[in-house]
This record gives sequence, C-alpha cells and structure tokens, in this order.
Amino acid sequence: MKQVLQNGAALFAEIVTDAADRKTFASMLSAHAGSTIRVTGDGVCVPWEALCLAEDPANATYKDFLGWNHIVSREVKRDYKPFKLDADVTRAGFVEDDSLASVRRGETRLAIDGLGSAIAKVALNPLKTTTDKSHFHSFFYDTQTPKELVQFDSHIEGGSAVQASHMRVTDKFALPFQAFREAVLMSEPFILLNACGAGTTNWASRGGYAAKLWANGAALVIAAEAALGDGFMTDFAGLFYLMASDGAHAAEALLKARRISLEEGRNPAALFYGVYGEPDFQLKARPVSASKRAEFVAKGRILGTVWPPEPTKVPATTPWT
Repeated sequence: MKQVLQNGAALFAEIVTDAADRKTFASMLSAHAGSTIRVTGDGVCVPWEALCLAEDPANATYKDFLGWNHIVSREVKRDYKPFKLDADVTRAGFVEDDSLASVRRGETRLAIDGLGSAIAKVALNPLKTTTDKSHFHSFFYDTQTPKELVQFDSHIEGGSAVQASHMRVTDKFALPFQAFREAVLMSEPFILLNACGAGTTNWASRGGYAAKLWANGAALVIAAEAALGDGFMTDFAGLFYLMASDGAHAAEALLKARRISLEEGRNPAALFYGVYGEPDFQLKARPVSASKRAEFVAKGRILGTVWPPEPTKVPATTPWT
C-alpha cells in the first residue's frame, strides 16, 4: 500500500506540476465525492484511480487515492448504434482458462451465482493456434441464446504491444487481436474482462482488448489494468456482482466493491479496474438468495461508515484549470 501511495503521488505530481493546483484539484474532487469522471485523449492509459491526492504522501492512507471517492470512465469513440443502459440477466457466459486455480475450483462461476439462469462456457484450452477463431466467435455470435453478461477469467502475457500481437494465456492459448476486432457481440452484453493488463494498451485509440470489445457492441466493459492475482480477481468479481445484485448502477457497484476491498483488506489492487462505457449501466437480476442477501448485508456493515461518500467543503481559492 505504501509503495502504491508513493507512486500515485509521484504520478499526480507529473500530471499536475504546480503544488497549488494539485491542492485545489484535490479539494474540488473531494467536494464531488461519488461522482464519475470522464477521461478522453490519446496515448497510453493512466491509472487514474491510483493517483494519491494527499499533500503529504508519507502520511497518506488508502482514502487519499482518487479511486476512493471516484470512478473514472475511459471515453472511447464508438462506431455503433446507441447502447442500452441496463440488461435483464438471464444468460451469462465465461471464457475460462482452467489452469487458474479459481477456475478449477469453480469459484469464478460462484461469483455470478444467482445472476444468470443459464451459464455457457468456452474453454481457452482448445485455442492453441492463431487460426482457431471459430470456437471463440461462436461463443459470442449466437442469436438464439445471446448473453447479457460475459466474464473472462485468464491472465495476459506476451509484451506491451498487445494490439499488434496476440492475447496469450499461459502457454496454451494464442488468439490474434484481429479475432477480437471481428467478434460480433450479441445483445450488447456487460463484460468483465478479468484478465491481467487487458485495459492498459492505448485505450483511447481503441487499440486494446477492453476498448475493442466496447467498440464492437458491449454495453459496458470493466477491465483489469494491472497484473493482479488469480485469487484476488475472483474475490473482487464476486464482490462487484454482489454489490450490483441490489440494483446499483455499475459505477456505484464498482466503487462500493473497491471501498470494501480497501477498507477490509487494505488491498490497493482494487484500484486497478478501469471502466469503458456508460457507468449508468445497470444489471437487472433475479432476487438474490437468502445466503447472498446475508452476505450483502454483512458487506453493507463495512460500508456503513463510508457510504454514501460525504463531500468536503471547497476552500475559497482560484479555480483549477
């Protein structure tokens, strides 16, 4: 946590070079706690949520991260019809790498238990050659059983130029980026791209996996933007779905899940999930089971002292520009 705070403070200082401007900027953000920030631009992705806004990084806490109070929406140009802002979840799908312990134990499926009445799966194992795309595409292009929710459970390896290369999952799976470009997404699904680094590559120019899936028709994509642990990614996905099960919009559910992770586990990995699309998107699911309701109430107690976010007063200073 300390190292992430220090790095976040250093990055904040690089982006906003004047100390007085940083102070005013931080005050303005604090005054609008719980709001969504839209970011547009070209170039590499900045982990905005991990910026440390404290004047004194040495004595900062996890509550000084920009991501404690805010969701940052990555604005990517979209050549697609107007998207819907909600989905009635009846069919969910997993893209799974069974070399992950969480997949073998079935924890990834338990994460969305109670959301989808029908769950489909495409394993990554058969996709061993760069020409084997039909199996992958058929998972999405199914007009009879379109999916409202799709989760990827995998790890990405293979260098920084993802858009020019391919997605590699351990040593089994190599799929050209072109396969993502050609994939037809039915029913404008919500996609949790729970794969390491899937959102980091030049998102603004639509050169990464997350941006491409969103541009091709996903209603919303949430993507892991750093190398995260298998177990944590599974836990965080389950926490996000739990928070979304009560009818919360995606931005609220993500912010609640992030706050619980930071408050309960002091784990900064929760900051490295980026949003592509409209944060007002909402998953409409069946009523949660009694056990899920009890879990939701238990997590709600953690949020009791920190939710909803409380704005602070903005000092009378010159507006930051």
